[in-house]
Amino acid sequence: MRVSTPLTALMLLTGCNLLKPPPAPSFQAVIHVEGDPGQPLAGTQVTFKSKPIGVTDTNGVLQFKLKGIDGQVFDLSVKCPAGYESPTKPISVTLRKLADPKAMPEYRVSCPPTLRTVVVAVRAENGPNLPVIYLGRERTRTDQSGAAHLVLQVPPNQPIQLKLDT
Repeated sequence: MRVSTPLTALMLLTGCNLLKPPPAPSFQAVIHVEGDPGQPLAGTQVTFKSKPIGVTDTNGVLQFKLKGIDGQVFDLSVKCPAGYESPTKPISVTLRKLADPKAMPEYRVSCPPTLRTVVVAVRAENGPNLPVIYLGRERTRTDQSGAAHLVLQVPPNQPIQLKLDT
């Protein structure tokens, strides 16, 4: 019995495709990014091995898919927008099948602000027109009642020292 050449070619191609491993399944996950607690942070970039995964939306959320096998771990890098401190370590995302097919694993990331806005009020009895000094320079002066206020941008946990120049 002789098999025709086109039929042989078809059998060989079909047989070769059977030897290929099936494509890796997709797993979905969600990253929530906050600047301060309860304050979503938009514009945070997430990458895997320098390849972009996505950017958080106005709600500080990035929903994404990764292809791999159940239990595989991906270390994702997070770059926070300017004015916020990025995490020093990557976020380890483990691919997991969940009982509820609509549920997705969620990961939380904190990007604290690099500066804080501080409003300072000064009240000096019998102190009209006194210079208020911060970091060696005059920032404001007290009014006729001895009151003044100023707004400062300072790194978190930095002590603030003001001086009234009499």
